[in-house]
Amino acid sequence: MHRKTQETCPRRFSLLFCFVLLLFLVFSLSGCVELTPAYISPTYLTHGWQEDTSLRNTGIQAFGMEKWQSFTYRTYGDFPAQITVTTMKSLVLNDERTLLQNLNTTILDVYTKEFDIDFSSVINGERSLENGAQSHFFVYNATTKDSPMEQVKIIGEVWNCVSTGASVLCHGYAQITMNAQSSTNRDGWNTMIQDPQGSIEEYTGTEGLLYHVRCS
Repeated sequence: MHRKTQETCPRRFSLLFCFVLLLFLVFSLSGCVELTPAYISPTYLTHGWQEDTSLRNTGIQAFGMEKWQSFTYRTYGDFPAQITVTTMKSLVLNDERTLLQNLNTTILDVYTKEFDIDFSSVINGERSLENGAQSHFFVYNATTKDSPMEQVKIIGEVWNCVSTGASVLCHGYAQITMNAQSSTNRDGWNTMIQDPQGSIEEYTGTEGLLYHVRCS
């Protein structure tokens, strides 16, 4: 009995030491995860676009070793549109294609509750942003579930911000028809996606909100 007690004590001490060491490493490393959130500068929030501060969100997980923050921007009226910009930071930089797949899954989970998405319409691509990043994006056509059904465009876009070591995930939608008035208006969608190269649906311009997202 005495011998068993002697053998058990070092084992318990070893486990306790490992646990304390793990806690020390967790709290030490968590301070290394400094999050610089990406955002859209107020300079580009024109044509009725504004941040909805009530939808600001932030979170910490994995004992503080993963952090995220999001901002949501909207334009109201007959042709509503919305963009959410989320920044994620962890000890290891995420693979961009994995990020895109995860964002695609999230969008389908969230937006299918509100829209009927035409999965066959998906367009995938890459483009250069003003901040120097090379992003990956996808675009879907969709319709609202309410009657009369309205046409909607949905976008998801991701990239890694080299200067901050964070990943940026953006998604949004824009309504482009109003059947009650037999009218079409793509201004919200155009302002959302345009860039100087016309990378997405050949919408060329210098006011593109997603093109101008700042991440440093």
